[in-house]
Amino acid sequence: MSFSPGWAVGWHFVPIANLLLPYSVLREIYRASKRPENWRRERVPSTFPLWWSLWVLTTVIAWVSVRFSFKAIDLATGVVDYEVLLQANTLSFFVEVVSVPTAFASIAVIGLVQSASCNRPRAIGLVQSAQTATASGEGSDSDEYGGLYDTDGERP
Repeated sequence: MSFSPGWAVGWHFVPIANLLLPYSVLREIYRASKRPENWRRERVPSTFPLWWSLWVLTTVIAWVSVRFSFKAIDLATGVVDYEVLLQANTLSFFVEVVSVPTAFASIAVIGLVQSASCNRPRAIGLVQSAQTATASGEGSDSDEYGGLYDTDGERP
């Protein structure tokens, strides 16, 4: 994989890069979880670009709203420009509205990544030990890891 765990988090704190690279990291995590043996060829669901587009849109509009808020009040004179303040509040309201579908898309993406990683055994050794125990007559359809895998090494 191209990104280390440290940079998977770190890219969120690097200006400009935080608008592009966290998406690439999550896409890579999904692809490697879905098909580790050939992860570069794995396609990501359309939910991923939708989620990231909404995330960036929300972030940019929130940033613009904050900038408008700063312009609304002249700290030197104490004068408030209510027109600019109204624009900032309107943008802030729009951020809240866009945050709802962004949250739902985030939940969907988290579910897809979890599903991709849970549908494949995380450690081949766990599956092999369960198969060995079953083949030798020691085990049944559940294993020492709480029944996560059946006798074929697949999730029930």
